[in-house]
Amino acid sequence: MMVCLIMNKKQPIVTVMALIFSLIVSDILYLYISKKHTASQAVRVYNEFIEGRRCYGSESILSYVTPTREPEKRYTTDYFIADSTGDGIPELHLRTSREYIIFTYRDENMEWLHSFFSSPWEYHLLQNGVMVHQVDIGDTEIIGGIYYNFFTLNHTGACVPGMSFGWRDVNNNYSLDVDDEYYYDESDCTPDKWFEQTKEYIYINEEGHQCIRNEVDWIRYCEAK
Repeated sequence: MMVCLIMNKKQPIVTVMALIFSLIVSDILYLYISKKHTASQAVRVYNEFIEGRRCYGSESILSYVTPTREPEKRYTTDYFIADSTGDGIPELHLRTSREYIIFTYRDENMEWLHSFFSSPWEYHLLQNGVMVHQVDIGDTEIIGGIYYNFFTLNHTGACVPGMSFGWRDVNNNYSLDVDDEYYYDESDCTPDKWFEQTKEYIYINEEGHQCIRNEVDWIRYCEAK
């Protein structure tokens, strides 16, 4: 009799816990499906913009490709869709030889998020949505070198700094060697440690140039003419 009473008392608790668990799973599933739907809608809107069937305000894709409004003159233009804010909703990255513009999707519309007007070719997009600002100081200082600054964007478009590293070509021989200076997250480090820490981010190609790993294959919209 006592056993039955204990079981009867536990049963409502088990039922409530099962209901709470079911509600949590339902909410998670709803949020997942909702985000997937929003991401799909964002891609659709971006493609409509790229195809010239949608405008951002009064600006069409040609407004960026031909900013002088002369159809016979175009900038080389590439684009790619990737999530650079980490919220699961991708952004549209549009890079011309004049500027780098990033659009996001919010409230069922395409919105401007961020732009880089100075040296847009210095900005690289990785497959995971992280961006890299690669600065070659060889043409601006007696001692050359390259610096890499990794960053993402928040929902307002502000840059969120990540890791950074670089090197200075002290002996000015255009080669990474033991006589140069190496930095990782603003701290000095030895060449061996630098190469070990950066090997998953950059590599040296057959021509001896530093290349960024996991960069996206940009989609060419048009060539300059």
